[in-house]
Amino acid sequence: MKKQQLLFTLLMFIFIQKSTAQDSLFKKNLVIKFAPLSLFDIDNTFQFGIEHRINKNDRFSLSEEFGFGNPATNLTNIYHTNHPERQHFKARVELKSYRKPKDFMSGNYVALDFFYKHVSDQITNNIGRECENFNCNYFEEVRYPVKKNVFAGNIKIGYQWLFKDRKEQKTRFLYDANIGIGIRKLISNHQEDFPVQNEGWFRNNDSVFAKAGLGYKDYNVNILNLAFNFRVGYILF
Repeated sequence: MKKQQLLFTLLMFIFIQKSTAQDSLFKKNLVIKFAPLSLFDIDNTFQFGIEHRINKNDRFSLSEEFGFGNPATNLTNIYHTNHPERQHFKARVELKSYRKPKDFMSGNYVALDFFYKHVSDQITNNIGRECENFNCNYFEEVRYPVKKNVFAGNIKIGYQWLFKDRKEQKTRFLYDANIGIGIRKLISNHQEDFPVQNEGWFRNNDSVFAKAGLGYKDYNVNILNLAFNFRVGYILF
């Protein structure tokens, strides 16, 4: 009896998929996406997301993305040796307005993008000891945790289109590309818990992007942000 129930359920699932497949391509409700360019970022992540309707209005959709990465998955090989503890977390929310609601989730669109990134790492610095007038008797190498948080907001324009097969028939696969501009806030927190006798030697560089993007000291700055995203997706239903 259980085998018959399983077979019946499987047949019903196949029937529903076949009967709604064509309609789903023109009335899309949920798309899963992967962002391949995030693998080549310095703070790389495996980043996946979804795009879905937010109401019955075919013009608007909402996307949510999440990603995680560490030195072992960094394709640039930049942090494998010097930063083995480094970890990256990313999250993105994107509100889209499509130009032609009759072909939902296809064509030109404008979007508001909100982005968050968290980086945790361990960095090494040299501290001058027994210093006087910037002359130190010796230097001590110390290692301590650093955390960086990034917040960004962007206005984007983009285009999303369905992939076609050899017969020029639309498939469930799609591509999504956009570009935009906005503001990015960078916050770095050096969590050292040791006495520093000469800050001029310990923190000898004010650059925000030095020391693997974590800086030589705490910072909180706003900078111009240029955004470019490319994703591949698949229509679930």
